[in-house]
Amino acid sequence: QPGFGAREGFDDYHAYWSPNGHQVVWTHLDWNFVNGHGQGKWDVEVADFVVSPTGVPSLTNIRVVRPANGSWYETQWWAPNGSGFLYTQTSGTAMDTELFFCLLTPAGCIVRQLTDSAAWNEQALFTPDMKDVIFMSSRDHPGFFNTFAQLAQDANLPTGLDYLLTLEDLER
Repeated sequence: QPGFGAREGFDDYHAYWSPNGHQVVWTHLDWNFVNGHGQGKWDVEVADFVVSPTGVPSLTNIRVVRPANGSWYETQWWAPNGSGFLYTQTSGTAMDTELFFCLLTPAGCIVRQLTDSAAWNEQALFTPDMKDVIFMSSRDHPGFFNTFAQLAQDANLPTGLDYLLTLEDLER
């Protein structure tokens, strides 16, 4: 169920406002280990931010724009023109975190992959003119994560295992 949840085992994080303040994007995790229904899968959700005539703010039109397909996601900054947002997703094999751009459409995202390296790529934002993307990456300073990602790639571990591997790696 999309939306900011308060149920056990759910988490909503890395929320970012659109430049005009009319939308919010965030990463949603459905772990729900308490009653065993969750699968440890992430998705990316977008909602419209509205204020009622009486001044009550709320999120409406909540929709999943990147599916809970087993990949790990982390949302990043919106494009300055509000056309979409940057995000990190594991791609190809488990723990291969790549940077993507979601051009937001009524049907969801038109996805463009921006990086392709067995490294940790995240914390991305556009320059104001949108000609470049600045982001953090471990690709030029290999360490434990690069080794971990390369081993997952060599073993051809699917992204569906990210829910098991991410928590172990993030504890390091």
